Amino acid sequence: TGLAVSGLVLGLIVTLIQGAIGFGMFQVLNMFQSGLTQPAAQSLTALDAGDYKGARIVLNTQASAAVTDEQLQTFRAAYQAEMGAFKSIPQGWDIFPSYSQLGPIMQKAQSYNVQGDAVPVPASFDKGTGVLLLLIDKNSQGQIGKSGKGPTAKEIFPVHNFILLTPSGTVIELLPTGNKP
Repeated sequence: TGLAVSGLVLGLIVTLIQGAIGFGMFQVLNMFQSGLTQPAAQSLTALDAGDYKGARIVLNTQASAAVTDEQLQTFRAAYQAEMGAFKSIPQGWDIFPSYSQLGPIMQKAQSYNVQGDAVPVPASFDKGTGVLLLLIDKNSQGQIGKSGKGPTAKEIFPVHNFILLTPSGTVIELLPTGNKP
């Protein structure tokens, strides 16, 4: 009976640990979605529609103020010429299989030197899938505001620029790297 009780207790402990890991993975995915992928998708959708205020939604306060409408127009014209109109960024668990398509694009882009922290996100366009690099400003990361309601997505992921890497190896930047606002 002692071994049976030990087996039940160990089984229960392992089940609780697995549940905690699963819950933690769900929370990380939720934060990644609400802080990066959903705002990035909203930003590109707004940019395709010519809504420049909405296109700035993914950018932190400094970058949003520094990016001009002309820079947004130029970025849109460049990616639409190469990739067509923006369609979507995979959401939920669908994002994980999408990363398997990014390998060849990322290999072509290895020679491209991105300064700072870049988060690659798969982005679907009319003419295929590209890699949207969201550049995170690590100097302002973690500087939480005084809202008292917890950190906002822009405070957790302070995006200061985004770059599109296409399957042909073309690099399309919103702001030229090195000119971070």
